[in-house]
Amino acid sequence: MLDEYEAHGPLPPDRARRALAAALVRPAAAKLADPDGGRAYLHVMEQLVHRVPPAVPETGGSIDRWRELVAPLVPADAVRLHQRFMAIRMTYVEPARRASGPPARDDRLFVSHLIDVVSAVLGSEVSDETTRLLAERDRRP
Repeated sequence: MLDEYEAHGPLPPDRARRALAAALVRPAAAKLADPDGGRAYLHVMEQLVHRVPPAVPETGGSIDRWRELVAPLVPADAVRLHQRFMAIRMTYVEPARRASGPPARDDRLFVSHLIDVVSAVLGSEVSDETTRLLAERDRRP
C-alpha cells in the first residue's frame, strides 16, 4: 500500500493523510476476518503497542517507512507529542476490542470509520492550551 501511495504522486494533505491512515489500518483490520489466528494476532499486537515506548527505535521496516511518509503531514507540535504513535496504537486497540466480540458480518463501516479517526488524529492541530503546556515543559530545567 505504501508503494501505491508513493507511485500515485503528491496528494493534497487531507487525502494523503487518509491514504496513509488506510495503509496503516487496513492490514490490521484484515485480521478480523482471518480464520487462522487473526483475532488472536490483534490481541497480541494490542498488548505490544501498550508496552512499546513512544520513542520507538528505527528498524527500517514498513512502519518506519510509514512514519517518514506521514511526518510532513502532521503538525510540528503534534509530531513532538507522538500523534503518529497514538495513530498506531488506535490501529491495533480498536480492532482488538472488536475482535473480543463475535465476528461481524461486515467490517467495512468499522474499518472506514477507523481510517477516518486515525486520519483525524494525524491531522489534528495542537490546541492553544497544549501548546502553552508544551512550552512550559520545554522551559523547565
